[in-house]
Amino acid sequence: MIRHSLFLVLFILTACSVSEDSLEPNDDVAHATSLALGETREAIVILGNDDLYTTTPSSASTLRWHLVPTGREREARIGLIGADGVAPTFPLEPVCSSPDAPLPRVNCASDGSFDLDAVVAEGESAVVVVHQPALCTDCFTPESTTYTISVNTGPTP
Repeated sequence: MIRHSLFLVLFILTACSVSEDSLEPNDDVAHATSLALGETREAIVILGNDDLYTTTPSSASTLRWHLVPTGREREARIGLIGADGVAPTFPLEPVCSSPDAPLPRVNCASDGSFDLDAVVAEGESAVVVVHQPALCTDCFTPESTTYTISVNTGPTP
């Protein structure tokens, strides 16, 4: 009986583990994954392991990052890293701006996607963070969400 129980525990731990994606390490500003204008990437964000992306436009621009959570949980969030390199705090529920709010702002769509709009000065880079919120306090496996992220020029402020 003990042998069968041990096998079952090992099987569950192996079958339910979440693997990192090929973009790792992209967990801090120094290792942020480059995301060029017009580019789309697919990735996995894991609870406690945020993903960072950096974009450097050729001139001063308003940029729009588009995040589409595609996984089972569909609960990824997006935010802009401050000039001090500090990530924003993410409450459990997404914080959505009104469409005419000052930049930077996060617009939430009814399909669960998010648009982050921000002005980036000429010669500067912007870094965004994709975050997996803690939705379950007693989950057996790490929470994660697959997603796509893209960046393009955004609306003029």
